[in-house]
Amino acid sequence: MHKDPLDQLLLWRHGPVHKPILIRGARGVGKTTLVHEFARLAFSSLVTVNLLQQPEMAHLLLHSPLDLLSHVELHTGKQVIPGQTLLFIDELQAVPQVRGSLPLINELWPTLHLIASGAEIGPVAALSDWKRSDGVEQFFLGPVSFDNFLVFMGETRLQAFLGALLPGETVPDDLHKKLSQLLQTYQLVGGMPEAIATWLETGSYGQVEAVKKKIMATFMAELETQGRRHDASLLNELIAKIPKMVGEKLKYVKIDPNRRARDVTRGLKLLTLNGLAYQVRHSHANMVPLGVECNNRNFRALFLDVGLAATQLGIGTGRNHPDLPICLHQQLVGQHLLYAPSVRLKPRLYYWSRPKPTATAQVDYVFSLGRHILPVEVKSGKSGTLRAMHRFLAEKKSVLGLRFNSAPPSLTHEQGALAEGDWLDYKLLSLPYYMVGQVHRLCRTLFLQEEM
Repeated sequence: MHKDPLDQLLLWRHGPVHKPILIRGARGVGKTTLVHEFARLAFSSLVTVNLLQQPEMAHLLLHSPLDLLSHVELHTGKQVIPGQTLLFIDELQAVPQVRGSLPLINELWPTLHLIASGAEIGPVAALSDWKRSDGVEQFFLGPVSFDNFLVFMGETRLQAFLGALLPGETVPDDLHKKLSQLLQTYQLVGGMPEAIATWLETGSYGQVEAVKKKIMATFMAELETQGRRHDASLLNELIAKIPKMVGEKLKYVKIDPNRRARDVTRGLKLLTLNGLAYQVRHSHANMVPLGVECNNRNFRALFLDVGLAATQLGIGTGRNHPDLPICLHQQLVGQHLLYAPSVRLKPRLYYWSRPKPTATAQVDYVFSLGRHILPVEVKSGKSGTLRAMHRFLAEKKSVLGLRFNSAPPSLTHEQGALAEGDWLDYKLLSLPYYMVGQVHRLCRTLFLQEEM
């Protein structure tokens, strides 16, 4: 269900050099499914070593890699032919030390295509060996995007239409209405492959809700094995509150004023290490990379998936909710910006604010594209002021701002004076929520046009 990562894997398959790939991501985002589909398309055979089901194979991987292929063939009854067979080590989080053996296996069999996959599990995700990138290529997998959701809904022409739109071109009213309806379906169903498969099979929000609740129950069962016994109620509070607070600076008092800050910090870290939440950190946004000026004490939170967030908000059934809350639009845009640049890049996302005694300007998201730093505002409905974006554009001397709302796309040239006296002269690229997957392409096109 992940077309872009699949395309990257196909490039790796036919490249002159192929280091082992480690696919990282939260439980349930489709890592194993992606590998199986890739093997079906690009290899004669797939041989899987599942470290949860075959823990004895871990000893070979750690201590006797020279004997690996012969033992794998004996265990699986399948022949491993370098260049024709994809060797897949699944559930790597069960024995994370095996990650250190992957480069050695590559040295012993340089023509062997090897992929390992592991869920982001708290104690494992915190290990320095897990996070190292030497000797392997890391792929970071998030939920299925809206563009890929369109493909699985059979709307390939609509997806291609969006992918061909240029800055300034609009969408006819009938298509805008249809895409907006499809987007709302996506926001309620979400990007977890099992939830999408259930929707495609049944068309029932109720059955999709049951699947999403099962996914959350699996997360909670795992979390409770990692945290202290008294953490369970706090974790439930965080999971219930974070979707409502997407787009706001996270203040612990809003989680529970009776909790100690260090307890909330520990609970939030546990959710983050397990991939269920992400911290969108503050950046002063004066230079690239944005993380150079990152403030780790000030952050907003994103949930793993917009559909799971809808379930926590109590609106996943799709009934009596014609207008979705702004926090769900913030979640949609945030999770797409987080994973949009490349599956090969570690997901990073920031926001910007300028606190002053008289007024606080906050831009929902900022991201970089080459040397450019772009501000993003997410608005409900078709309107909404852009005061914070204007302050950002004036201070950073930027020439392009991005707005997401429910209106059709537009590109306008804006000029005017701010109350503080600064003069603004910039382009505003306004996009409907359903075009969030096109934002990097459209911005690159605009910058190329400026350079010509």
